Amino acid sequence: PGDPPREYTLYVDNWSLGKTLLCMLWCTYGEFRNEKHPVVPEATLWEDEDDPRVPPHAANLIKTLTNIDPLSRGTMQQACMHPFFTESFTHMGEEFQPVGMQDLLDAARRE
Repeated sequence: PGDPPREYTLYVDNWSLGKTLLCMLWCTYGEFRNEKHPVVPEATLWEDEDDPRVPPHAANLIKTLTNIDPLSRGTMQQACMHPFFTESFTHMGEEFQPVGMQDLLDAARRE
């Protein structure tokens, strides 16, 4: 009766990071039971890397992190070295500096 549950691995965290980034960049909210919540857009709306709400570097990273094959999602260290986290980018007409993800990971390990 149905498929057995899949093993929880660190690759699930990568998928979650990808979906969280997508929701943060998409900046669209829906309402459910009188509460607002972020809307996860269909991949066809952003994955061509041509939507201003999802910068090309981000679209590329999100596609990698949310790959259907967990082993193709890469490691969190690889994600931290992705151009989205290492180069400045434009989002909705505003220039953003990279987030030092590796610095954040290193600081978290020290605490």
